[in-house]
Amino acid sequence: MIAKVSLNDMLFYGFHGSMEVERELGQKFLVDIVLTFNVKDAVESDSPNKTISSYAIYQLTREIVTERKFSLIETLAYNIGKAFIEKYPELLQILIRIKRPNLYLSGIVGSAEVEMELGREDIEG
Repeated sequence: MIAKVSLNDMLFYGFHGSMEVERELGQKFLVDIVLTFNVKDAVESDSPNKTISSYAIYQLTREIVTERKFSLIETLAYNIGKAFIEKYPELLQILIRIKRPNLYLSGIVGSAEVEMELGREDIEG
């Protein structure tokens, strides 16, 4: 029994970007995580200990976004995905969506966004 569990619009302040000002001043990041995994044991036992909780999703995402620095948000997305796949052996796939609502550009831009899907083969292969 496969399910997708998602946590959306997590707001963090991080120091990622290719420009020095982005890494020095930081900026807001909105992150969505969608985990695909087998929930059969969790459903049959109705046990929170048999699933990946919203709290766990938030904490691991927060740790990577706020405590590390990357020049590319693609690299940030990859490292989030890698951390989840390494921590949760039951995880089949993860989708990471990272949106930067404020850009250090001279023009008007609503946001920049990266979306990355990773499976176990992308990390272990």
